[in-house]
Amino acid sequence: MIHTKKTFFAGILWHIWKSRNAAIFQGRKPDQLTTRIEARTATELYTKRAEKGLSRSRRRQLESEIPTKWVSPGSQELQWNIDASWCRSSLAGMVAGVCRNAIGVLVDGFAKKIQASMVAVAESLALREVLVRVRERRSTRAGLQLQVFKGRDLKVCISSDNLPLVECVSGRAEPPWPAQTVVHNCKIIMAQLSEVLVLYEPRENNRAADWVAKAYKANSLPTNWVLFPP
Repeated sequence: MIHTKKTFFAGILWHIWKSRNAAIFQGRKPDQLTTRIEARTATELYTKRAEKGLSRSRRRQLESEIPTKWVSPGSQELQWNIDASWCRSSLAGMVAGVCRNAIGVLVDGFAKKIQASMVAVAESLALREVLVRVRERRSTRAGLQLQVFKGRDLKVCISSDNLPLVECVSGRAEPPWPAQTVVHNCKIIMAQLSEVLVLYEPRENNRAADWVAKAYKANSLPTNWVLFPP
């Protein structure tokens, strides 16, 4: 997926305007991280069709302008990045997630094997694993200093590079039949949790979770990787 800096800048301005209107007319508190990520998602969707007609040289030129830097959450937020690796022939796969705070320090993570009938199911299982983990952490107050701020639950942003999954859990699309049960479970858990967002993140910004999934698949991921990141 490609987009120019000018297009992304226009998307930022548009979503700042929408955030301003929501604050004035609906009483919603502006959120900088959500505005930035929603702007990027909208830009990706807009340029998805336009890029089909680009020449190869123009495509390479625009690819050099893609922002690939990980977007840090706010000081009162946690950022989860999730990914899944799936094999069609064996129907086996891996799901992984990494959780970082505002300064990029790894504070939580997981990697595990799964069985899935298609990649959409694998991606959905990765999301469900994070949601279950967040629910358990909050209910037991495990790692209390990482879960609350001034007595309130920290906001959790869960980012996936699978746009169809994000569209499904947000209610803007229907999941494929094999993934319907898992997606429905995700929606139920999300309804039980406050301050949890599921957002789209370009693949270039999701490399950490992708690396963990592949390293676990290759049996090269240390068992204490969360405490001592490679």
